[in-house]
Formats: sequence, structure tokens, C-alpha cells
Amino acid sequence: MYIKITCFTLLLLLTSCSTVTSDSVTKNKEDSDQQLGVNGIKEFEKDLTVVLRETNKVKCQAARMDMVDAEANGDVGEVRLVKTQLQKYCVPNE
Repeated sequence: MYIKITCFTLLLLLTSCSTVTSDSVTKNKEDSDQQLGVNGIKEFEKDLTVVLRETNKVKCQAARMDMVDAEANGDVGEVRLVKTQLQKYCVPNE
């Protein structure tokens, strides 16, 4: 008798825990633009900063490669242009 009650209680407890966990997981998977409130805005801003940081990282690498090419060719005008790109995109980590 006690074994059946204990098994039933454990089964009930495990199923209730799994439903609570699945609800919180689905909340985190929502798109940022569909979330409302302060948390949604913070998440959307965080997403934008991550995208901008990655884009700047790619542009910085491209500018570094352009700098190598410009210095190899000895083109002073191109070196100046590439230096401005390096200053714009290659921001030190804060």
C-alpha cells in the first residue's frame, strides 16, 4: 500500500516539475521584438549590441587586411583611409 502511494507521489511530483521547467524554457525562446516590458527592451538592446559588436569585429579584420595591402603597395592615400577605418571599427575591449 505504502509503495503504491509513494510511487504515485513521486510520479506526480516529477510530472509537475517537468511542466514548470518547460514553461520557463518556452518563455526564453520568444523573439526579442515580441517581448514586452522593460525586460524585453533590455533583451532587444542586448541583441543589437551583440550584432553590432560582431559586425564591427568583421569590419575591423577587413580593415587590418586592407592596411597590410596598402602598406605593401606604398599608397599613402590609401593608408590614411584605412587608418580612419581602423579607428572607427577597431574599438578596444572595455
